[in-house]
Parts: sequence; C-alpha cells; structure tokens
Amino acid sequence: MAAGSLDFAEALRLVNGRGRYMQEAVPAGGGAMAVLVKLPEGKLEAVLAEAAQGEVVTPAGFNSPDQIVISGNRGAVERAMELAKARARNARWLCG
Repeated sequence: MAAGSLDFAEALRLVNGRGRYMQEAVPAGGGAMAVLVKLPEGKLEAVLAEAAQGEVVTPAGFNSPDQIVISGNRGAVERAMELAKARARNARWLCG
C-alpha cells in the first residue's frame, strides 16, 4: 500500500484473508508463536532441531539480528523457548 500498488480496501481484504488462513491452518490451541531475544549466532538451528521432537517449529520472522520469531506446534515452540532461555537473553510468547 505504501508503494501505491494496493489501495486501502484491498490491503484490508488481504490482511483479513491472511488472518483467516493462518487460523484455519492449525486447530485452535495447536499452534504458537514466540520471540527469541539475543540467541547467540549459530544456535538457532540446533535449538529448533532439538525442540521439534517430531513436531514443527520454524523461524517465522527475523525482526533484527537480536530478535527471531518462531512458530509451529505449541509443544515444540514451548520446548524451543526453554532451550533458548538457557542460551539467550530472553524468550517470550507472542501468541498461542
């Protein structure tokens, strides 16, 4: 919208659809998102691999070099947060 390729009404329609599709993708209570703060470089893949245990947990966004958003199955996100807390400055829930 800021670039002029969408008008406000179209942007709202897309944001609404995105939210609906995200909710439909996972049963209520089955998914979660969290942010990992100041996880040392090179530790993300190991934390996510150890936390997965047959479930899905993956990076969802790189807000900055010090702040990584993860998402996936609630149990895997919980495990990743616990593992990251031992290595990072902080880990906290975003939703779920």
